Amino acid sequence: MEAAGAFLASSALLVFVLRVAAGWFADRRMSSGHPEMIALLALGAVACAVLAGADSRALAMVAMTAAMLGAWGWPGLVYFTVVRIHPEMPARASGVVLAANLSGTMMGPIAVGLLADRGMYPQAWGMCGVLSAIGAVAMTRSRAAYRRRTTQAPSGA
Repeated sequence: MEAAGAFLASSALLVFVLRVAAGWFADRRMSSGHPEMIALLALGAVACAVLAGADSRALAMVAMTAAMLGAWGWPGLVYFTVVRIHPEMPARASGVVLAANLSGTMMGPIAVGLLADRGMYPQAWGMCGVLSAIGAVAMTRSRAAYRRRTTQAPSGA
């Protein structure tokens, strides 16, 4: 059990490093933050799908680390992105995202916990993967809407 805790702690350290690196990378690229969040959500979706069907401890450990990076890496960019795409109203935009984000971070673990409590680990990981994939699609659509808005803006705006 101690090994599992140490493994999760080291994975959490990787998440911290990834959040800082992703923010630095997005900022240096003058990115909206969308591409980085899409990549992390896609990573999480694929890793959860692998984890749902993992039949070896080594594969499960790699997939778990990747799932953590995908699931906990992108939220570090969400407020960066919201402020970047809504500089005219950063507080309002952040508040809307915060309400939705907190709802998801409350309901998601409860749903996954209920499945895991019943020994339904593949279904729990599958649900996480599907939700991450939906998030990646939503971010892709958000990015497209943002790009349309910025290309249609009058000059000087």
